[in-house]
Amino acid sequence: QIPSPFLRWRSGRATHPDAPNLAGQKPKYLVRQLIAFAAAGEGMLPVDGTNFRFHSFMSEMALALSRTQMEDIAAYFSGL
Repeated sequence: QIPSPFLRWRSGRATHPDAPNLAGQKPKYLVRQLIAFAAAGEGMLPVDGTNFRFHSFMSEMALALSRTQMEDIAAYFSGL
């Protein structure tokens, strides 16, 4: 089940020129990006080549997700 804040991107197609399309992306990539947003939201710094991405909105949303929710979101968008 997709958490409600993510339903605004239900089509998986970006509406902003700086945002990527999520539809059809590989699930592993999407989960990795959500983990990176969450890690940055916790104030973690990259260690040993670990990726992190801070974005005020996405990092906050990713912090609220469990690993299972991240995987569900990734499965949804990769299936589009």
